Amino acid sequence: MPFNPIYGIWSAVNHGIKQSRIKLVEAVKCYTLNGAYASFEENLKGSVEPGKLADIAVFEKDLTETPPEEIRNIKAYMTLVGGKILYHKGF
Repeated sequence: MPFNPIYGIWSAVNHGIKQSRIKLVEAVKCYTLNGAYASFEENLKGSVEPGKLADIAVFEKDLTETPPEEIRNIKAYMTLVGGKILYHKGF
């Protein structure tokens, strides 16, 4: 399994068994707030709120306006960890 979470989101939205598919918002939540909850860190990360770590991924396209089958092809444009730019496509 690739490390890239976008592949996991794509897989959840396009599951081979149609009844097992989940909506995009649910899939993103699995990688954000639910992931933080699973590690007992929901008060520190998992959502964008004052006082939480600024760990954010910005994608080159809007996931909500991308056909579900194309989600896995979307690349990260920028990542911020602790509020600092860790990766920027232009760098």
